[in-house]
Parts: sequence; structure tokens; C-alpha cells
Amino acid sequence: MKKSLFTLLLIYLSAHNVFSQKNSSLSLSIGPSLPTGEYANKDGNDPSSGLAKVGGVLDLSYMHTIGHSGLGFTAMLRARANGISSSAVLETFEKQYPDYQWSTKKRSYKTAAVLAGAYYHFAVTKRIDLKGELMLGAAESWLPDYTITGVRDTGVNNIVSDFKIATSNKRNAWSFSGMVKIGMAYKLTNKFSLIAGLDFWYLKPTFKKLTRVVASGDGLGIPGLLWLNNAAAVQVNSYTADYTQNMSSLNLTFGLSMAL
Repeated sequence: MKKSLFTLLLIYLSAHNVFSQKNSSLSLSIGPSLPTGEYANKDGNDPSSGLAKVGGVLDLSYMHTIGHSGLGFTAMLRARANGISSSAVLETFEKQYPDYQWSTKKRSYKTAAVLAGAYYHFAVTKRIDLKGELMLGAAESWLPDYTITGVRDTGVNNIVSDFKIATSNKRNAWSFSGMVKIGMAYKLTNKFSLIAGLDFWYLKPTFKKLTRVVASGDGLGIPGLLWLNNAAAVQVNSYTADYTQNMSSLNLTFGLSMAL
């Protein structure tokens, strides 16, 4: 992810060096990211469900107004993270195997993007501007690796006798990205403004060759040692396929803009 962010930063700075002049501004903003639709769905039995929780988004934006028309062009670097609901992940397993105790570690989706487009802004008062933006670009998303473990004891001294484990590997994917945004700026000085924005961000990456493995080990030779080689009976199921996930979100950001 660091390498990808560095590449996006070079692209962004190159654009900034070419276009930076009067009527330009640079802004930094941060805020909550609310997953929408399939991305927010918490139904673990639905393959399209993202099980995503409210996360955070960070934007670095460059804007340039064309003369006094109110029209302009803009470029943005964006990073976002949304946690995956552990309770939603475990619910499916808990219902199917209620005699097992299930656990997993917290994991998050991550996305970095570069977008560019056009905007129109107009003054409401001497200090307040309103703005509408339309942007297109590319995003790289990361699907985390995941491990879910279930254990069952014999009922004697709480000694674990059987276990099940489900895993998936970490994958990343590039995809088309689009954004519609409305924003407001409150002028503090000739140089600085407070800004706020609300946007809908669309992306739907396809993660290639996602491998999922479900294994069970029954009758542990050494109680509590969760190794398949330690089990008297072992069953392993593995399958690999491409996985498409809608990762669209509604984002509310606040920050500071500096005139250049």
C-alpha cells in the first residue's frame, strides 16, 4: 500500500506543479466514511455483503478556478479505511455450529485513490461559497486476509477436543472510481478557509484468485493443540475464484483550505 500511495502522490504533485497559480487552492480534510448498499450489508449468508462498518477518510485536494467564471478543475488523493464487522462474520458460523465457540481478529478494508474532474462554485455571502464537483479516477483496494476459528470441548474440564478454521487470503485490485460531491467553504482570511463536504463515492473492484479454505480437526491427540496433524479425523475444503465487492460509501469531510 505504501508503494501505491507514493505513486499516487507523484502523479498528484506533478499536476500541482503544472497548474499551481493564482485562483488555486490546496486543502486537507478528514471525516467519517459510511458504507452504503451491499458494502454495508451485514448478512453473512449473502455473498455480495461487504459487512463493512463506519470508517474514516482522508483527502488532499487541489483546485483551480478558471478566471472569474466559477468553473474550475480539481484533483484529489484519497485514502479510506472501513472495519469489517466481526459479529456479522461470526454470526453465520455460530448459527450453523452453535456448539462451537467462535473467534476472529479485527480486520479492515483499505482503499487509496486518485481522482480528477470539474467543479462549479458561487458565493452565497462575502465569506461563504457553495460548490458542486464531479470527479473520475482510479482506486486500489485491499481485501484483508481473514481467519475464523471455532473450538468445541468434551464437556470435561473444558478441554478442547475438536476445532474448525476458515481462512481467506489477502488480495488487492484496481478499479474505476467516480465521485459526486457538494461542499461549502467559510473564508477566515484571504489565505485560509474552513471547508466541509458531503460526497458519494462509487467503486466496485474485482479481487482475482481469492482462495478460501475451511478445515476441521476432530479428536485432538493433545487436547488444546489446534493443529490438523494433531487430529484423528481431518477434513479440508478449498476453492479459488474471483470476488467482486461493491465498496461505495457516503463521506462527510471537514478541513482547511489554503489559497496558493
